[in-house]
Amino acid sequence: MEVMRRNGGGVAHTGRLDDDGAVTVEDSVPAVQIRDESIRLGQFLKLANLLESGAEAKQMIMEGQVDVNDETEFQRGRQLRDGDVVSVFGTAARVEGLA
Repeated sequence: MEVMRRNGGGVAHTGRLDDDGAVTVEDSVPAVQIRDESIRLGQFLKLANLLESGAEAKQMIMEGQVDVNDETEFQRGRQLRDGDVVSVFGTAARVEGLA
């Protein structure tokens, strides 16, 4: 049985119940749900609480401090879709779009 465990800010971890009923986390990158099929990188950084403001997101992206799917991204308006993984300062979040 697949389960989803949430913590603050819409962050979720997906995992499965083992034979003892304990949750085993399959994906170490927390998922952040979005309302549409895509979201811009700058918006996602704020939604996922990876950065505090749009100005900070703009600066970190311009400085090459943000990775999308393990590649440095320099476009704040890049469209992210379900499954994309964004990381900054060693913290990552995975986009979870509409199913």
